[in-house]
Amino acid sequence: MTVDLLPIQGALAGGMLLAAFFSVGRKRLPTFLRHYAISSACLAGLIGANAVTTGHAAEYVGAVLTVLVKVGLIPVGLLLTARRSGESLRLQPITRPVLSYALACLAVGGAYLMSRRLPVAPEAAGVGQPPLWGLLFVALALILLGFLILIIRRDLYSQMVGFLTIENGIAAFAVVAIGGVPFLMEMGIFAVIAGGVLLMAILSREVHRLYQTHDTGVLRDLTD
Repeated sequence: MTVDLLPIQGALAGGMLLAAFFSVGRKRLPTFLRHYAISSACLAGLIGANAVTTGHAAEYVGAVLTVLVKVGLIPVGLLLTARRSGESLRLQPITRPVLSYALACLAVGGAYLMSRRLPVAPEAAGVGQPPLWGLLFVALALILLGFLILIIRRDLYSQMVGFLTIENGIAAFAVVAIGGVPFLMEMGIFAVIAGGVLLMAILSREVHRLYQTHDTGVLRDLTD
């Protein structure tokens, strides 16, 4: 019996995009991290659904690791680090929520136009395969939203989540381009994520120790 996973994949892709979109205007770190965790959980479900379609056992491992690392370890670790440092959990974006969401709409619209111009025909996906154009649109939107977070937010926690949102978009793009993320590539991605988050956490602790803030704006005053 063949199960049609297209509606599930479409719902998961939509969940990824909506969670990332609404995270742009959030001002509290727990809520911001919760949106990232939801987006990552949808990515894990998308990888798992693709594994059911392709039958690649390594993709199941990737889905499980995505849940453990991106849904559990990273959000909880960042939140605990923020609370232990004594820093306020209220973030300070450089734009108001209304403007942030307006810019997010422009980013999503740009991703839509870009995905329509790429040579991926809607009929290219066979029976039981994910809708390529829709996933490509979501992947590009996640990447652009990640860059937007990096631009409009100056605190180190938001910077980390911005990079991780871009990585989620790249992982979703891999599902579109090659039908899934190869096991060795997935391990390499997780190694880069772990190293990057560790370095950013150390930087965050040192910046807070020296300046009693996680605002990266204070780093502009550094001189040789």
